[in-house]
Amino acid sequence: MSIVENNLQFNQPTKAVFWMVWGSLSAAVVAYRFFLYNENPEPVLPAVMLAPMLFVPVIIAAACRWFFIPRLKQMQQILVASIIGIAMGESISFYGYFLFPPYQDLFFVVSLLMVLQYMPTYLNTPPAVKDLSAAQS
Repeated sequence: MSIVENNLQFNQPTKAVFWMVWGSLSAAVVAYRFFLYNENPEPVLPAVMLAPMLFVPVIIAAACRWFFIPRLKQMQQILVASIIGIAMGESISFYGYFLFPPYQDLFFVVSLLMVLQYMPTYLNTPPAVKDLSAAQS
């Protein structure tokens, strides 16, 4: 095994990296709830823009998780796709806090569900090489 192959093998993100990224970003969604939440104004009829602002990020986040990530083979690609999907899920809560305050509870719950689907229980990492001398020969 060459030095380049050896370095590529050990530079792969591990499950711990996925759990830390997911944990910090999902905790951020909950933290936004406490720091950005305002008392709900009087309920109004749903705006025409409510559905696209809610469903477009939901579709992108769900498609990224259930269609793109299972087809990816490299851990770096999976990590990037996961971060993009989690960011799309997080953006839903911001739409609720800033654009549609009467519906911020709905947007928060949908955002939390979109982030929770990225819990890295789906990872199948290859086993680590235990004997480095055998791997180098």
